[in-house]
Amino acid sequence: MNANIIPIPNKGCLSGEGVCAPDFSGIRADLLLTPAINAAKDYAERLGLCGDKPVTLRYDAGIPDEGYRLTVTPDGCTASASDVPGAHHVLAALLQAASAGKLPCGEIFSAPDCEYRGVMIDLARNWHPFSFLKEYVD
Repeated sequence: MNANIIPIPNKGCLSGEGVCAPDFSGIRADLLLTPAINAAKDYAERLGLCGDKPVTLRYDAGIPDEGYRLTVTPDGCTASASDVPGAHHVLAALLQAASAGKLPCGEIFSAPDCEYRGVMIDLARNWHPFSFLKEYVD
């Protein structure tokens, strides 16, 4: 299941018993992490994702900067981060996993291995249409 999440999480997997269909329209969050909510709701709407289980975004000071923990149970999803970039990352991972359908239960943890992360698309050697680039960014 983790192969559907980019970048691949450091630890854990979503492959346990039971499934969850997250409801992004009613994300509950600790006050510090609320800036990440609107982007997640917008993407979920654009992707046509609608579920019936709650998504909770929690502050956890024990998680490294820009890192996250995602726990999926049959009762809902708990996304944890220590800062707003980490909240964006965990919600992006949840959106990626949910776009494949209902999520299997489990827990994943991820944090950056180095300070800078990026991606490069070489258009000089391999041409890609603009529609592909927009989809890749999403």
